[in-house]
Formats: sequence, C-alpha cells, structure tokens
Amino acid sequence: MKIIILSEPRSGSTNFSTWFSDKTKFTIFHEPFNVDSFDFQKNKPLFEYGYETEHIVIREVYYLNKQSWEELIKFADKIIVLYREDYQKQLESFSNSIITNNWWFKEYVYENELNKIKQTDVDYFNTIKKEFKEKYLNKDFFKISYENLYYQNGIEKIKEYLDINELYDYKWPIGKKYRLEIDKEKRNIL
Repeated sequence: MKIIILSEPRSGSTNFSTWFSDKTKFTIFHEPFNVDSFDFQKNKPLFEYGYETEHIVIREVYYLNKQSWEELIKFADKIIVLYREDYQKQLESFSNSIITNNWWFKEYVYENELNKIKQTDVDYFNTIKKEFKEKYLNKDFFKISYENLYYQNGIEKIKEYLDINELYDYKWPIGKKYRLEIDKEKRNIL
C-alpha cells in the first residue's frame, strides 16, 4: 500500500510517520520533495523510489510554492491529511522552529518574552494555513487533527482507515512531546 501523509507544519507529522518505521513492512520517506530533507529525491518520479517492503509511507509538509502534490495524490492508495486546531500553539511551535532551526525531534521551552514572533512569520504562517485548508482540508480526503490523533485516541481511526493488520498491535504514541512547559516562578520544567 502507498500511504501519503500531507500535513501542515508543526502538526505532529514527523512523530506520526516515524510510528510506521518501527514496522518491518514499511519504508518511510520524510519530505522527499524538500531539498533540506535527508530523503530528498531530486527529479525522481515516485515509481522509481527504492523500497522493498510491502508498504511505503511518504510524508510531506506544506510550505508555500515549494511543491505540487498532484503526483503524490495520484500515486497514493491512501491519503491522510494532518492539521492542527490549536492555532496559537502551532504558531508558537512554528516560530520557535524558525528562530532555533529546530524542526526535528528536539525538546524546547517556549517563552513569550524570549520568542518574539515576527509579523512576517505570522503572515507566512497564516498564508500556509489558508492555502492548506483550500487545497487539502476542503477536499474529500481522510483528515485528522493533531489534537484528535495525540489526545483523543485518533490512532484508532487511522488503523481502521488503513486496515493493515500489523498496525493494530503497535503502541501509540511513540516518543514524547517536544515542547516542555516550565513553572515560571520556580523555573522548573514540569
């Protein structure tokens, strides 16, 4: 099966797609259309991606004018659209990633007074959210929010949608939350 995860930035897609990599029947490509990705596949058609497993998972994150996903959509057997409902937390995570260049698997503490969000970043983020909604959330794809997936047992909906027996036996979530909250008075990590 060819599974495509199309996501907004800072929506938990890295952790979600990594969940598949614990299974021997899955090959995972993280953002193969993104030139900054380890899995970047410059000018390589999807049917030439090398994998010898039963399933392939390709995760792409939406950024403006960087890629067309029409090829991915045609290639896919199943498409999962991942988005985030908590606008403020998503914007803060996005801003932190821009400031620190921390996009993958690194813990961070977000403090408003230290992480000033630039208006240009807010405008860019808002445009991403708007275009993603128009192009993917408003279409007839399987959709799930970060909040549903991570806090409301939405993984069961994913398992049902994909209907792959091997997935029913695996623990969710994997890893941990990357944003650490602090007690501002004691300066302790909670």
